[in-house]
Amino acid sequence: MMNNKIKNIQIDQEAKTITWEDDLGRMKYLARFSMVTTNVLNLYFEDQVFRLTYAKGPQGEIWLKSDFKTLFFENKMTRKKSKNAQSAESGVALAPMPGKVLRHLQKTGASVKPGETILILEAMKMELPIKAEKNGILDLVSQLGAQVSIGDKLFEIK
Repeated sequence: MMNNKIKNIQIDQEAKTITWEDDLGRMKYLARFSMVTTNVLNLYFEDQVFRLTYAKGPQGEIWLKSDFKTLFFENKMTRKKSKNAQSAESGVALAPMPGKVLRHLQKTGASVKPGETILILEAMKMELPIKAEKNGILDLVSQLGAQVSIGDKLFEIK
């Protein structure tokens, strides 16, 4: 599964448009969209229609999944810190949405760095990498294969 990091996404609900830049800021894109259900949309881009499932992450990021790839949109809007964002600063990672702990990529006791993927959470048929937010020693709390609810503690970095 290929991940593309996209920056400076702006969604205009009234005009039903999405604009974004590639991760290097070299290209800007514009696409139209229409909502199909609460978490499914049709994206109209370059004479093609993509049916996408989407979810919001703990930091306000947006995950879009099609049959071909998963796109990650980093939300740069200024907003009040969420409970999950505050937890990340303390080294605690909470589940951003209900799902299943699919894989542990690190073991309890491992020394981890910011940005390192700790585990993979499967939610809405998407694989969401859950990453370390700081340096430290990992304490995995979630069990492999466990169903988690939004806000459940996944791991802590001490």
